[in-house]
Amino acid sequence: MINNLCESFNSWILEARGKPPVTMFEELRVKLMKRVAMRKEKMEAYHGNICPKPRVVIEKNKLRAGTDCIPTFNGGDIAEVENIDGSKNVVNLTMRTCTCRRWDLSGIPCKHAISAIYLKRHDPDDYVAACYLKKTYMSIYNNLIQPVNSMDLWSRTEDPAILPPQYSRQPGRPKTARMKDASERVQEGGVKLARVQRSLRCSNCKQVGHNLKTCQRHLPPKEKAAVVNKKRKLNTQEEQTSKNQSKQGKKSPMTKNELRQKAKERAEYQRKKKAALKASKLEANKSTPKRSRPVQAASTQQSSRPVQAGSAPTSTRSVQGSNPSTKKAATPSRSSQRVRQNSGKEAGK
Repeated sequence: MINNLCESFNSWILEARGKPPVTMFEELRVKLMKRVAMRKEKMEAYHGNICPKPRVVIEKNKLRAGTDCIPTFNGGDIAEVENIDGSKNVVNLTMRTCTCRRWDLSGIPCKHAISAIYLKRHDPDDYVAACYLKKTYMSIYNNLIQPVNSMDLWSRTEDPAILPPQYSRQPGRPKTARMKDASERVQEGGVKLARVQRSLRCSNCKQVGHNLKTCQRHLPPKEKAAVVNKKRKLNTQEEQTSKNQSKQGKKSPMTKNELRQKAKERAEYQRKKKAALKASKLEANKSTPKRSRPVQAASTQQSSRPVQAGSAPTSTRSVQGSNPSTKKAATPSRSSQRVRQNSGKEAGK
């Protein structure tokens, strides 16, 4: 079972539901008055004895009846209709029923009933339920809602004013606040004391208020623990501030246009750098003079043969400049001097 009608009505009056009762009823009355007038005018302009939506269903069943059904009467108002797939249905025109149950449930003749009606040479519109007729629809909307003056023109009554309903005590125990113990109350300093449980006794230190698992004997005193907690809080605060500063220092992501401009600037910088390197290389090549090849001297080889004592030293001839006629005596080489010294020593011995 569904509740769509109620839900659709609630959504229709959604704005009026949140207002006071009298204002809400007035808005509902105006909305209904407009709707009734609109529906009545629309149906008066419609030509036909059956409403539009049932008319569409009847026309579809007429097409199916001419192609899918073959009726056969028994001599009265009951017909046997054979379908195209070989199945058969019984139609009773007087009772307006069919074994397919579509005519019984909707009130609109099915394809089997329409085929039997056509065989009788009757009009299918005469076998439609009365709730789908135009005259029934118009009779529903004949009860019009009358207009009403505004609230400032209403007549005053001598009846007492409408008051809210009286409060009635609900059954059951009333909910009250629990009475707190002195150890649970908040002191002037704003510190809430813990509740001491008298039913527990520690088997380790023989004290009341805790057990062996929660024994506080080996833990540091509260002052040291408070100092440690303060240090931890300070460290956490410093970490948070550093994180916030790092987050604030981060730059926002660049847009597409900024990225394009940055790429252009980088390419321009690389191009200028390459051009400067090329120009510096050219200047360096221009400043350095070209090296001239050394002129090879004439092929005069000094003999490294040992010279006898008393013999004249061998002289070397060198060609200087472009004039081969100029001849100068060459100085004796170091090898010839060493040979002379060695020969002089041998002669002295």
